[in-house]
Amino acid sequence: MIILSLSISNSSDANALNSPSLLQTDISLDWQLDFNPLLEQPELFDIVINEFIPRPTTESGYIELLNISPKQLNLNKWILGIGNNKITIDYTQPINPGDIIIIGPEAPTNTHGINTHYVNLDYKNLPKTQGSIWISSNEAVLIDSIRYDRIWSDKILDGRSLEKVAPSYIGVDVQNWIPHPFSNSFGFENDALDSQSFELELLSAVVEQDSIIVRFNYHIQDNSDSSIKVRGAKITNYDWNLWNGSELKFKLADINWVQNESAYLEVDDINIFGDEAMLSFEIEIAHPPAKGDLTINEILYHPIKDRYASFNDQSEYVEIKNHRPFKISLKNIIIRDGLDKFGKYRSWTPINSVDWSVPGHDYAVIFADTASNVEDAQLMQFFEIDSDHSWGQVKSSTLGLVISGREIFLTDKNGMAFDSVFYSPEMHHPLVRDTKGRSLEKIENLATSTGTKWSTSAHILGGTPGEMNSNNIPNDESHNKSALQIQPNPFSPDHDGLNDVTVINLSLNEPGYLIRMSIFDRYGYRINDLINDEIIGTNYSTYWDGTDSSGNLLGTGVYIIWINAIHRENKSELNYKKPLVLVRKK
Repeated sequence: MIILSLSISNSSDANALNSPSLLQTDISLDWQLDFNPLLEQPELFDIVINEFIPRPTTESGYIELLNISPKQLNLNKWILGIGNNKITIDYTQPINPGDIIIIGPEAPTNTHGINTHYVNLDYKNLPKTQGSIWISSNEAVLIDSIRYDRIWSDKILDGRSLEKVAPSYIGVDVQNWIPHPFSNSFGFENDALDSQSFELELLSAVVEQDSIIVRFNYHIQDNSDSSIKVRGAKITNYDWNLWNGSELKFKLADINWVQNESAYLEVDDINIFGDEAMLSFEIEIAHPPAKGDLTINEILYHPIKDRYASFNDQSEYVEIKNHRPFKISLKNIIIRDGLDKFGKYRSWTPINSVDWSVPGHDYAVIFADTASNVEDAQLMQFFEIDSDHSWGQVKSSTLGLVISGREIFLTDKNGMAFDSVFYSPEMHHPLVRDTKGRSLEKIENLATSTGTKWSTSAHILGGTPGEMNSNNIPNDESHNKSALQIQPNPFSPDHDGLNDVTVINLSLNEPGYLIRMSIFDRYGYRINDLINDEIIGTNYSTYWDGTDSSGNLLGTGVYIIWINAIHRENKSELNYKKPLVLVRKK
């Protein structure tokens, strides 16, 4: 840029300008060739909002800017926005790379360094709870913008500024801001500078209506080198927004999507905002839940509390089982109790459930704990389990589970019910006298025709959160090799988690038989009816837990199972009789 400066001395002679002598002595021409980059156009994030104080106490609320670009810029006639308030900056000094600009109604005049600028602007203090700050150039180019709200509440403190951690990382992410430890660092390097690392992770990929939503833990940067694939097919049409840059979205119609089948998303050469390092990720896409997909599988309603100071406590939890072979999203899943006399109910929602999911044929757990993170939760410490599972933490000391029992529902926030259970102490195993600290488990792997059966957890720690229940019946193809199979036989219903029930499998040559199934003792007395006049298909499974018709556990001995099957259409009748050996260790 060329600067010409002309100065003329004051003279009362109107013809003075025509005098050659005056021209030589009183008129000076200053030529200066200046090739600095003042003419470079500012772009988004050349200058960033680096520090601000929304709740000042003894001083005005300053805003600090930082030039992170390699350009020399001019802020003159730029606009500082505070919400809908627009304030014009009147400042002509060049802003060099790395320079700090402090803006405020009483900007200090003391010098922190040669790279610090003070701009006096008369504006009211920033909103204390929620507000926005933005700056734009004299040509209305947006340079930077942030908005703080209730999500920032634990960081907005009286008399302490909010400092940016990584200047090159986007400021709209609350994770990039930390409160000053005691005051502020205006004019100096931020106390929070690089105080935490930003490592990019792919959190979730979820089907929502007609789209797939992909979420990262931090804002990503859209670049031409990135590759996104589903089932190996590249996605070229997707939505990404700078200000909500941790998400990208694409339509199901644009990919070869198959409902209710497992599919993986691959992301290659993606980078966190402001960083050049390219990363790659792979994740299974989670389907939305449908009825029949999820059931309540385990309940700990009477946890151990305040035993000894040196031992960890338990916490209430409800375990969910995914019955499908593909991942299911648990976003917006809640548990609630039944309606009261006013038609109201209480509900419990896990925090950060937007990325919560459960893999195929796996388990998820909703638990109550006030810990700041899952790793420190009592549930993890007591059961000595890793946090890399499907945990849904409710920030509360309770899930509203009561010792006397009640009905609980597994639903979404729209009211769709997936399962419900009315649990009660009577569902515990009759041999267990003290049920405190022991969960109620559903006996797993029973055929659907047998209904549901609950019993006390036989695990040494009192529960199996996130794992297969201790009360489960192993799958064994040998059960169906003949008409009647009983396994195990002998069995020992003594509550040690091993062979506590015996499974009875009946195979018939055609459906439509009306059957009766009873247990007799060795003297011929009928002690329990397992099935009474029920029509079955070609295969039927049930179990016996060693109890009589009143629920009392029987003693060691030989018992007889008797089955009568009548087909009324073809007038056929089948009878089976087989001994059962019950062995009790206590």
